[in-house]
Amino acid sequence: MSDVTERGKCPRCGKPAPLVDRACPHCKGSLLVDVVVDTAPADPRKRYQLAKSLSGLPAPAPSFTAAHQALAIPHSVLLEGTTRAAARPLLEMVQEHGGRGSTTPHVAEAVAVEPERTGGSRFSSLLVLLGLIALATWAWRWQLRHAPTEISLPEARTVAVAPALDANVLAAGAAPATVILRCARSQGAGFFVAPDLVLTQTRLLCPPGEPLRATLADGRTTTVQTAQRDERLGLALVRFPGARATPLPPGDAMSLRTGDRVVLIGRPERAAQTALQAVVRNTARSDFGLAYLARSPAPPTADADRPGR
Repeated sequence: MSDVTERGKCPRCGKPAPLVDRACPHCKGSLLVDVVVDTAPADPRKRYQLAKSLSGLPAPAPSFTAAHQALAIPHSVLLEGTTRAAARPLLEMVQEHGGRGSTTPHVAEAVAVEPERTGGSRFSSLLVLLGLIALATWAWRWQLRHAPTEISLPEARTVAVAPALDANVLAAGAAPATVILRCARSQGAGFFVAPDLVLTQTRLLCPPGEPLRATLADGRTTTVQTAQRDERLGLALVRFPGARATPLPPGDAMSLRTGDRVVLIGRPERAAQTALQAVVRNTARSDFGLAYLARSPAPPTADADRPGR
């Protein structure tokens, strides 16, 4: 029966060795490698999808968080101390998403082992060691008594602080694109994402047979129809014929970082329009494969973590 095990040259002795082996069967040298991301996709969304794909590979695959962090910094190590066979699918995945990776020999931390000594040599070495410790202690105390006292202050660091946001100003700017949606027993808000399309939550849609009324910021009111809905995400698009509204300009949530300030605008239940300032706590979370932001403090309603809020 022929041996079909895939092999590659050992970097130490040059002889062929199985890619799945951790050590060379000939010279006993290590065959482990580190997987390095030389270049990653420039688009944050593509890096996010690549990190999810890498974490979904069979073990030993990196976690999503580790992969996402490695892809954000050029020449970062994606996975340490793995076999050449396990490194191959990681490199192929990086290349499929428009990046480039490579492997470098894994260098384990070496631990120096002192040869065992016997008899008089061990006793003499102990005496020499004690003598050196005593001499060093005396010299340190002498310097402490005679040297001037100096206090080393840490270097000043500039801490980046996100600029303050005026929630009222931002809410006023978003008001023309805000729509009030009403059913017989519920009320909420939506936002124009196109001149005649409003994005809202599915929980705000009326039951079958009940009309959904929409009121613009200028006071116009009409009955609107649901254009599309996704129960899994809890989002819906409502068509407002002839609205000709100015939609909210789309932003890039992937550009946010932990600590950035944001403003949440809405109209929960029958309350007046609210604008709540919050701080982004986590950007590396996902729901059904889509990124969402964790923030603090949390909005005042239980449904506020849904993407349409």
